Amino acid sequence: MKLLKSHIHVLVVDDEIGLRDLLSVELGEQGYQVVVASNGQEALEYLRQQKFDLVITDLMMPKMGGMDLLESIRSLDSEPEVIIATGYGTIESAVTAMKNGAYDFILKPFNLDELNILIEKALEKKKLKAMVALYEASNAVFTTIELDNLLEIILDRMEKVLGADESSVMLLNEKKKLAIVASRGLPDEVSRKVQLEIGERVAGMVAKEKQARLLMNGLDKYPEFKDVQSNNRIKSSILCPLLCQGELLGVLNINRTKNGNNFTQSDLRNATIFASQAALAIQNAKLY
Repeated sequence: MKLLKSHIHVLVVDDEIGLRDLLSVELGEQGYQVVVASNGQEALEYLRQQKFDLVITDLMMPKMGGMDLLESIRSLDSEPEVIIATGYGTIESAVTAMKNGAYDFILKPFNLDELNILIEKALEKKKLKAMVALYEASNAVFTTIELDNLLEIILDRMEKVLGADESSVMLLNEKKKLAIVASRGLPDEVSRKVQLEIGERVAGMVAKEKQARLLMNGLDKYPEFKDVQSNNRIKSSILCPLLCQGELLGVLNINRTKNGNNFTQSDLRNATIFASQAALAIQNAKLY
């Protein structure tokens, strides 16, 4: 499945304002979400605030150059693909950058058609890496039959695969209510007291309908949730029912609070695939 360009976030880093503006306009017209920075230091601040799929950066810049930026990127939770833009005099440095994790380099002045081809290849690589991560995450849930360990693995893998800041697993308790049994990013007092009826609030609705939901920018634009108080901390959410052979076990909740990007349909698809594997692993652990 091809990624929609409107879902792809590109960071352009160059101290030449003319080149920044050119790439911002050209890539923006193609549908990409583009942010520009004048040096590595400024770019790093953007990278800490939101997730990017691709970074196109010059090597030689004031304050922080492309090589130092590349090294800093590798320390972040999310690793975008990086394309190095360089002049003839720094080809050796560009090759070194590739050895350190950059996808490829392009020589200045570059042809936009050539750059577009390079961008598509870099994004294909990122898509492949995401598929591999999903496959590994799905396998990881079957490495234990201890429920507590399994729940931690589920939260850990979902946060890494989807870039979530907050997550929780809700399971049906003996009263047939949804209760949080494991969470990341939620206060303990909240986790302990939440118990929802089927059909109550968003998670209860997902459980009732047995249908995954993608929510963006709060609940205001969703008439079916008009009576549910929106949590302003949450930028975007994915909620997936945990189903095993049609039987409802619970709900997987995944939120972005610090990350400025909304989840996408691709994220929803990946979360749904993972949730089906997680549900089977949970059922196995409960039977054990």
